[in-house]
Amino acid sequence: HAFELDPKKVAFDLLLSPKNTLGSSIKQLAQEKNALIAINGGFFTEKHQSIGLLMKDGKRVNQLHKTSWWSIFLIEKNIPKIVKPNKFAEKQSIQIAIQAGPRVVINGNIPKFKDQITNRTAVGINKKNKVIFLVTEGNGVLLKELGEIFRIKLLCQNAMALDGGSSTQAYAKIGKFHLDISGRTKVTNGLGVFRKVSKY
Repeated sequence: HAFELDPKKVAFDLLLSPKNTLGSSIKQLAQEKNALIAINGGFFTEKHQSIGLLMKDGKRVNQLHKTSWWSIFLIEKNIPKIVKPNKFAEKQSIQIAIQAGPRVVINGNIPKFKDQITNRTAVGINKKNKVIFLVTEGNGVLLKELGEIFRIKLLCQNAMALDGGSSTQAYAKIGKFHLDISGRTKVTNGLGVFRKVSKY
């Protein structure tokens, strides 16, 4: 399942499960915030504490994790980017940022992986500078296959995996369209898409 999203036309936000809980389903978080689309996000510990950078409205919610093969998806001034942790600069103009990984397409190239088949949640940026949310279900895919889907079918020059496997889940309700992919694990954070509120 893939959604093409224009940051100039829709709003993105972090979805965070309440602290000191054992996480939430993405369906729960989406319905609580009235999100149009929601997917699970970054990694977390067995005690359901988020691992890796999380930013919301220019403010850091969770610390950067210094793992070289991880990456950061961010939106700054309605422009989406995927950067390495050592290239990241914290700014108040960053609308959202989430750290996970690995990158599955880097400037049009698919790196080599130690790979396994599992369900995947991922985010990419296509040639029109639009954001692609992608979630798989069923038998799962290899990271290499995920990269090929992004590069060949979705025309993304850059893409990265979010937390996958048992965490993979998505929820969408847009008019009559409805999607509900439930994961086997409750999660601590996710990405939500909302209607943009007009400013007068």
